[in-house]
Amino acid sequence: CLNNHGHLCSTHNIVTPKPRIRLIDVDKRCIVNGSGTENWVALSYVWGGANTVLMTTENINQHETQGSLEGILPLTIEDALRVTQALGERYLWVDCLCILQDCEEDKSIHLPRMGDIYRHAVVTIVAASGSNAAAGLPWIRNSITRSEQLFIQVRPSFRLGDYGVATMMDPPESPDCDYATGSPWSMRAWTFQERLLSRRVLIFTKDLIYWECEQSIWREDCFGELPAEFPQIFTSGFGSGTFWSHLDLSRLWRSHPFDIVNTYRQVVSHYTGLQLTYQEDGLHAISGVLAALEMRSGSKFLWGLPTAMLSAALIWESHSDDDATLSSRNQRRTAKHMLGPTQNSTSHCPFPSWSWVGW
Repeated sequence: CLNNHGHLCSTHNIVTPKPRIRLIDVDKRCIVNGSGTENWVALSYVWGGANTVLMTTENINQHETQGSLEGILPLTIEDALRVTQALGERYLWVDCLCILQDCEEDKSIHLPRMGDIYRHAVVTIVAASGSNAAAGLPWIRNSITRSEQLFIQVRPSFRLGDYGVATMMDPPESPDCDYATGSPWSMRAWTFQERLLSRRVLIFTKDLIYWECEQSIWREDCFGELPAEFPQIFTSGFGSGTFWSHLDLSRLWRSHPFDIVNTYRQVVSHYTGLQLTYQEDGLHAISGVLAALEMRSGSKFLWGLPTAMLSAALIWESHSDDDATLSSRNQRRTAKHMLGPTQNSTSHCPFPSWSWVGW
């Protein structure tokens, strides 16, 4: 990607500077304070119910000691460290170890930066198959193969412009083409933003590993690189291809015409169907995407609503009345959004009833 795509997959379109954040030094196995110049890999995963090592005000000094993280990390984070080293990178960002989990002031500083953290990452490792942090990354520790060989119909070859000749394969009946659909990772609200804002992702699923960037996709079940200029390839031959490709959020970073109304509607429609463990994170978990929409369209956002079309954005309605949704609504109505720190303290504010984020 770095060699062949150049500025198309670089940070040239990112106007926000790199945030100064804590990082895991994969060589020294400890937490370090970044200077804002380092390159890092980010991890997108599901905490789940597994016992996860957390950084707190009590153990931060210990975790900053070289070797302190050796042998104590859950499998997913441990495997992500190994992948980071294999990619030739030195630093990894993981939320549970790079944000003080018992300090509201620290959270109020870093949660609004989540979008920039993933946007500036060299690549994001996606643990798409695990239900918790103890699941590990498939294919890292053990070699797994399919127990049943799939038979696929091969179509005649055709020319792909200057890319050469391609051969399409019809998927088998009832294919599992979008390997992350329905997984716990794909249903989490935080991971929605993490995926959409990452410039490059290395995705680990139970069936295969694949790579996506702004320009192409590499998959283990394909020979060669699939150009992003031909999106019909992904839908006609390989199912949905990219995660949430219908949102077309690559437009956020490009100069061609941008339809904020349609994109905003699609983003909110998808996001509101996802799950949050803590309802007070309802706005933080989408703030990075809203910031990107704001930057691209020039419209400010107020409690999740674009001010340029506020009267229209206020006319929203929920399309789900199941018990889980009603329970989440009740929790959201009593939850309070954490505002930024002021004079060494944090303040909280209830979600307004007129915004979808409050329900």
